[in-house]
Amino acid sequence: MFTDYNARHDASRNAGFQKMLARVARKTVDLDGDLLSYEDGKGVPSTTYASFIELLKNKEIEFGEEQIRKDFSKEKSYDFEDAWSYKTLAKMYKKKYGRTIYAVLPEISLHSPKFVSKNLTTKWFANRVKGRLIHCMRTRI
Repeated sequence: MFTDYNARHDASRNAGFQKMLARVARKTVDLDGDLLSYEDGKGVPSTTYASFIELLKNKEIEFGEEQIRKDFSKEKSYDFEDAWSYKTLAKMYKKKYGRTIYAVLPEISLHSPKFVSKNLTTKWFANRVKGRLIHCMRTRI
């Protein structure tokens, strides 16, 4: 909830997709919540996209790249959960691990003059805010 405030409403779900992809493909995939890269506001293939295509090829699953592009273009929409790409990966993951991952904390690097010497992410920030909230809720007034 705190990271979605900092990123987008879909960032945690997309990071969950990326985590499932990383585990099934046995590859490192950034858990940044972005399934596409953006150039001049236009979605272009990303490393997540390329990793998903490679996984489908390795598993010998028939697909059309146009369908994958169409699915990934829904990354900022609730409709992505109904996309063939999402359902296919979730099914593979569930078969291997017994359940799917719906959402995880995205790990988007935070850049600010305040954080010059630290490598901080939205995951760190969300955990910090949650910790402060819990502390405040337990404090007697």
